[in-house]
Amino acid sequence: MTITNVNYASLVSDASMTASFIEQMQTAIATESGADVAPGDVQVLLTSGSVDVHAIITTPNRDTAQQLFTVLRGSTTLHQTITRSLLNVPQIH
Repeated sequence: MTITNVNYASLVSDASMTASFIEQMQTAIATESGADVAPGDVQVLLTSGSVDVHAIITTPNRDTAQQLFTVLRGSTTLHQTITRSLLNVPQIH
């Protein structure tokens, strides 16, 4: 997914802001994934292009992975959850 209105170079130049951004993304994705996914189960990689977020969720098996894919793909609240979470990142506004 792409996060707009965030400058990638500025984000990654501040280690504290980057860590907070990743933490908030992990929390938002875990929240949307359901009770069986903890933020620590979500790996986040950031790349340039505004900020492109690539997330990998560690699951116990392929069936669970497919269920999570379906849940997240069909989510009508993922965008709002991520937006609210990223507002908690210091200096992001």
